[in-house]
Amino acid sequence: MLSRTQSIYLILFLVILAIATYIERIPSGDDAWFAEQSYWLLKDGVIRSEFFRGLNNWETKLLVSHKLFLWFGAALMYCFGTDWPVVHFSGLIFFVILIAELVYYLHLRGENGKTTMMLVLLFLIFANRLLVKMSFQNRPEMMLAAFGFGAFLLLFTGKRSDWKVLGAGILAGLAFVAHMNGIIYLVGGLVSLAMIGRYKSLAVFCAAGFLTSLLYLVDIVDTPDGLSKWYLQFTNDPAAGNGLNASKKMLQLITYPRLFFHSPEQVALSALFVYIGWKQWPYVKQLPLYLKAYSLAIFFSFWVITKSNSAMYMVLFIPFMIVILYELYVLNPFVTRALKTLMVAYLVIGVFGMGQLIWKNREFSDLPEKYESLRKHIPEDGTGLVPLTFFFNEYEEYEQLFSHENYKLSYNKQNLSAKQMASWGKARDVDFIIYDYEFLKENFYPEPGTRHLPPYQLTFYDGRFAIYERM
Repeated sequence: MLSRTQSIYLILFLVILAIATYIERIPSGDDAWFAEQSYWLLKDGVIRSEFFRGLNNWETKLLVSHKLFLWFGAALMYCFGTDWPVVHFSGLIFFVILIAELVYYLHLRGENGKTTMMLVLLFLIFANRLLVKMSFQNRPEMMLAAFGFGAFLLLFTGKRSDWKVLGAGILAGLAFVAHMNGIIYLVGGLVSLAMIGRYKSLAVFCAAGFLTSLLYLVDIVDTPDGLSKWYLQFTNDPAAGNGLNASKKMLQLITYPRLFFHSPEQVALSALFVYIGWKQWPYVKQLPLYLKAYSLAIFFSFWVITKSNSAMYMVLFIPFMIVILYELYVLNPFVTRALKTLMVAYLVIGVFGMGQLIWKNREFSDLPEKYESLRKHIPEDGTGLVPLTFFFNEYEEYEQLFSHENYKLSYNKQNLSAKQMASWGKARDVDFIIYDYEFLKENFYPEPGTRHLPPYQLTFYDGRFAIYERM
C-alpha cells in the first residue's frame, strides 16, 4: 500500500486531473436542453422551450420539468450570462457541497484525527470518472445527491434536534422539486425513521417534506386547468414512456441492476462495493439500522419509480455506497490481494476515463467559434433546424430554432431518415438545416455531400458542417 505522503501526492494528482476535465468541457445535449429552459424562465418568467415547439405545447409552458434545478440555472444565468461554461457550475457547486458532506460524515465518525480514511474517501471521489463527469454537467443529479445525503446527515448524525429533522424534510422536499426522482429521499427518511421508532421526528420530517414539495405546484396552480395540462404533458412525455407502458416498465424493472454495471465507470465502484460487502458479510448486521434502512429504501423506491436504468442515476446512490464501504471496512480492517487489485483497477479506470474527457474537450474546444463561423453562410433572421448544442452563444442570433431532438421525438425515434426530416422541416417553415458530422452525429443524417434534400439544397459543406437552405 502507498505511504501517507504518496497517497497525498496521488490525491493531488487526481484533483488536478479532475480540474483539467473542466477546461473547455464540451457541452452535451442535456446541457443545452436545460439551459434553454432556464433561459426562457429568466427572460419570460416561464419554463418553456422553443427548441421543442409543437411537442406537448412545451413552447407555451413546460409544466413537467426539473423546477428547482431550472430556477437555480436561471439564477446562474442572471449572475454570469448564458455562455456554456456557466451552466456547468450547476453541477460543480453541488459536487463541492457533496464532498463537504462526506468529509463531515467522516469527521463525525471519529476520523478527524486520522488521515488514512479521509485520503481513501478523497481517492474514491476523485478517481470516480462518473462523479467527475457529472460534476461539470448541467443536470440535476448532483443537486439531488447533495440534498438527499444532506437530509440523511441531519436526521442521523450529531446531536438530535427537531430543527435538524425539519431541515432534513425541507432538503428532501427540495430534492423532489428539483427532480421528481428526488421522492426517493422522502421515502428514505420516512422508512428509516419509522424502523427505528422515532415517530415524532417522522411526523416533523413528513410535514416539512410534504409542504416543501408543494413548491412543485407553483406554475401548475398559476395555469388555467394546470393539473389537467400537467397530466397531459406527463403522460405524453417521451421521457416517461418507459415508465407508463406496462411491457417497457417491466423491462426496466428486470434490467434495473444494469444501472450499477453499465460501463467500467460504474463497475469500478460497484465491484468494490460487492467485494467488500461479501468479504465483510458477517459485519453487515452491525451497521447502523438507520443507514441500512435509508439506503435500501432509496434503492428499492427508485427501482419502483424509475423510467430508465441510465448509468448517470448511479450518482444518487454513490454517497451511500461510499459510507457503507467505510462503515464495513472500519468494523474489521483488512488488506488482501483482491482488494489491492480492485483499488488499482478503480484508479486506472478513473484516470483513463478522465483522460478521455480531456482528449474530447481538446478535440471540440472550438465548438462555439465553429458555430459562429457558420453565421455568414446562414440566412439572417431565418428559422433553423439545428443540433441542441447550437444553443450556446448562437441561440439569440436567429428568429426561431428547432432542435434535431424535436424531430426525433416527433417520430418516437423510429424509422428516421434525412428525407423524412426535410419533410418535417418543410411543414414547420424551416429555412435552413445544419448538420455536424463530427460532434453528436446522428444516423439519420444525409450522406456527406448530398446535394439535394427536397425542398432543401446544400449551400455549404466544409467536410464537417453541412447547411441546407430551402429553395
